[in-house]
Amino acid sequence: MFKHVCRSFLFACILLHFILVPAHAHEQKLYSVLTVKGHALNIEWAYTLEQRKKGLSKRFSLAENEGMLFDQGRETELSFWMKDTAIPLSIAFIGEDGSIQQIEDMTPYSNRRIRSKKKARYALEVNRGWFSRRNIRPGDTVSLP
Repeated sequence: MFKHVCRSFLFACILLHFILVPAHAHEQKLYSVLTVKGHALNIEWAYTLEQRKKGLSKRFSLAENEGMLFDQGRETELSFWMKDTAIPLSIAFIGEDGSIQQIEDMTPYSNRRIRSKKKARYALEVNRGWFSRRNIRPGDTVSLP
């Protein structure tokens, strides 16, 4: 009898976990350190479609030397917006070779689309002004892990 109660309780706990915890919470996150013109940056990868869609939305802060790197898997025209994002950000569009092609500032909660002028594989979002405070400009290189 005791074994049956324990198994039933365990089953109920597992079932509740999958009901109460959203599916995206089970998604594995990947973190790396990369350097941009010699400056270290801790990044969270956005490599799945769900991670790329969510990005940094619904977050309210980002540490000074942290960012999110979006990997599209191939070079393509990129487009980003800030609809549900509270953090003022700067974005760099980066080619497959790691060269920064374009840097733009983005406004919290804006529906305005920020588009890459050329095809890019990566987009790197950091706190607004992070690039300019380090004198990082288009043409500089990101060492991708």
